[in-house]
Amino acid sequence: MAVDGLNNLDDSYFTSGPSQIKSQETSASSNSVVGKDEFLQLLIAQLQNQDPLNPVDNQDFSVNLAQFSQLEQLISINGAMEKFQGSNTSESLASYLGHQVLLNDNTINVSNHNGGDITFKLPQNSSDVQVALLDSSNNVVETLSLGSLDSGDYTAALSDLNAISGNYTAQVSYLNNMGTYTSIDYSRSGTVSGFIPGSDTPLLIGDMQVALSDIKEVRL
Repeated sequence: MAVDGLNNLDDSYFTSGPSQIKSQETSASSNSVVGKDEFLQLLIAQLQNQDPLNPVDNQDFSVNLAQFSQLEQLISINGAMEKFQGSNTSESLASYLGHQVLLNDNTINVSNHNGGDITFKLPQNSSDVQVALLDSSNNVVETLSLGSLDSGDYTAALSDLNAISGNYTAQVSYLNNMGTYTSIDYSRSGTVSGFIPGSDTPLLIGDMQVALSDIKEVRL
């Protein structure tokens, strides 16, 4: 089982779902949130007025450009979702390709010892993080140790499981500062690898088909 940390970009644009991006963008002026146009204007003004003897650091400039590019991609996905509501087009579905999506349904579908990915946010550093698979009677079928992790966002691949094929729920818990285990929320997740044109046009995440209505958040 692999555990990957997600990029903490410290910007609500980059970790919000498409509908959230829309509300944040339209209320930018009232909440002092900088949109893409304002971001570019500020960046250009910074370059024009910088001290020639102390110019902007190349690394900082590269980070700013990378963040702007990521913002553009998420806003583009938001536009694609709005377009999809009125027009079932391959172009709008293609906008999801290569992006991680978080799903509304947290059921873990185990098939051939593989339960897919889950994403969670760890609120504090912990010396031990665990994922327990529970059956329909809430009995623990299998416990997976993710080891020691720092606080932040993580995606864990539930692979090489001993559990037989079937549907389960998960319980993610971490060892807190008081020496006891605390449960935290998780979301089933995956990277969109394709889509199937048709009336329902499901997205493909590995072998799994996911409807757009099942997606609650899109991440880079």
